[in-house]
Amino acid sequence: MSVFYNLSLSLYRKFSTKMTMRRHMGIHQGDKPFKCPHCHYCARLKASLIQHLRVHTGEKPYKCSQCSYASIDRSSLRRHLRTHTQEKPYCCQYCPYSSIQKKSLDLHSRRHHTGESFPCHLCQYSTPDRQLLVRHKRKHHSAEQTAALG
Repeated sequence: MSVFYNLSLSLYRKFSTKMTMRRHMGIHQGDKPFKCPHCHYCARLKASLIQHLRVHTGEKPYKCSQCSYASIDRSSLRRHLRTHTQEKPYCCQYCPYSSIQKKSLDLHSRRHHTGESFPCHLCQYSTPDRQLLVRHKRKHHSAEQTAALG
């Protein structure tokens, strides 16, 4: 088996094929050649576009065998199944809290232990939840203001 290295960065990363290395390099080059015909969404990978298109079609092929839940992707179904099994694999290192998904643990840690937050660069608003910052910017600041910050 051949091993390909990305030597252009100070960090080394192994790839099993040239194609996987090229696909990975697209992350750094910002290539997003797959465009949604219904909205402004663009993706690096064709599989990502196919999954995104389900937002427009309403297709939810991944169905829970225990309830009526259905999703557009396998990982969402896998995460949902934990609500039935009570599995909470993400455990806080500071207290007994545990969660179904990593982003819930990260938010818990910022909110209760680390104090890390996401500040708005246009006003004094700050929050430990990245999504709340996005919502704040949409509601309180124009797209032009937000775009000007890059």
